[in-house]
Amino acid sequence: MLMKVKSKVGKANTINDSLRVIIPQNVKQILQLEAGDTLEWKINSENDKIVIIVEKSE
Repeated sequence: MLMKVKSKVGKANTINDSLRVIIPQNVKQILQLEAGDTLEWKINSENDKIVIIVEKSE
C-alpha cells in the first residue's frame, strides 16, 4: 500500500544548518511514535531515484 503525505521542513535552530520536520499524525500512529523515540533512516539511490525508508528504531 502506497500512502502519500506531505510535511514542511523548517530550520531547527540558528546555530547550524540542522532542519526539522513535523511528522504527520497518521504517520505517528502507524509507527507508534512518542516523544523521545529514535528514527532510523535507510537511504538508497539508484536509477536517478532516491528511496528513503524511515523506521522506528528499537
